[in-house]
Amino acid sequence: MHEYPNNRPSGRIGLYGMEFYAHHGVGQAERLMGRSFIVDLSLDMEVEGAALYDDLEKTADYEKMYQIVKAEMAVNAALMETVARRIAWRIKNLYPKAKNIELTIKKISPFIGGKCRHAEVKYFVD
Repeated sequence: MHEYPNNRPSGRIGLYGMEFYAHHGVGQAERLMGRSFIVDLSLDMEVEGAALYDDLEKTADYEKMYQIVKAEMAVNAALMETVARRIAWRIKNLYPKAKNIELTIKKISPFIGGKCRHAEVKYFVD
């Protein structure tokens, strides 16, 4: 039998590589033309009840998580930080017991006056 800290087994639930086309950016060209974005989202939470009873209500529903990301990526913002904050706090409000929420947004080929694979923002909520 495994020993768990505080007798509360937890797990990490994540969605990685979600792809969106959006119009986030400070510059007019990015806002008009848009860019491709890749979003990663993960969180820690107690999953023992879900695992024992095969019950989706006792864990994070990654379809609901995806729908939040999709909705927020569709709302234009100048900064990726703004979008990341909106997503992370909507997830936290949906799953108040979630810990270590980590959201990464990558803007592919940002307009920076030179070659760059991607710009990246990470946002954390405990």
